[in-house]
Amino acid sequence: FIKQFDIKIGCVKSYKPKMANNKPVFATCTKTNDMYSAYIPYDFIITVYDFNVMDLSEQQRKILLYHELLHIGIGPKGLKVEPHDVEDFDTIIAQYGLHWENPKEDEQA
Repeated sequence: FIKQFDIKIGCVKSYKPKMANNKPVFATCTKTNDMYSAYIPYDFIITVYDFNVMDLSEQQRKILLYHELLHIGIGPKGLKVEPHDVEDFDTIIAQYGLHWENPKEDEQA
């Protein structure tokens, strides 16, 4: 539906590491608020934290971007950021396993 509704997504790289709950944050997806939408031509911004993803394989990085795209949603009031439906997203867990982001388990991803 992203293409169907012409949802525009920007992607930026942050060179600062980010942590939450003592775990590295690989990426975030945020909705561009009304104030910034006059200056930024995107509906959502995906930020990838380079320091935290440098050990991920190409396949794991693709899964990470897929994960962030799953945060994009449409609700009754318009575009919104979707929360995880389980610890991650059920779709990703079913296809790639619960710990797809663990570089030691790259062979399984």
